[in-house]
Amino acid sequence: MTTISTKHEWKTIPLRYVCELNPTIGFDGLEDDDDVTFLPMNTVKSGYFIPNADKFSKYASSYNVFEDGDILLGKVTPCFENGNIAIAEQLVGGKGFGSSELLVSA
Repeated sequence: MTTISTKHEWKTIPLRYVCELNPTIGFDGLEDDDDVTFLPMNTVKSGYFIPNADKFSKYASSYNVFEDGDILLGKVTPCFENGNIAIAEQLVGGKGFGSSELLVSA
């Protein structure tokens, strides 16, 4: 039996120790008829997302929230296995809503 040693050993730690998961985001100043970014799971791909916007009132109470700079990760199979992840950038109003299938990391 051969043992291979490497110079770099990776340490596994829980994700919650290196980022904030599902952060709280304020939407002060937004009116019900203001447009915001909305991302269903099928719009988040490997490294990018397909932009989509709709009225704030439609999503304000029942979806995950995120803002520019947050990391969006598909958390259900097969999206997680396919590496469906994107950085939230150039969002309408700098903030958005997404499917409950998304894990948001600030």
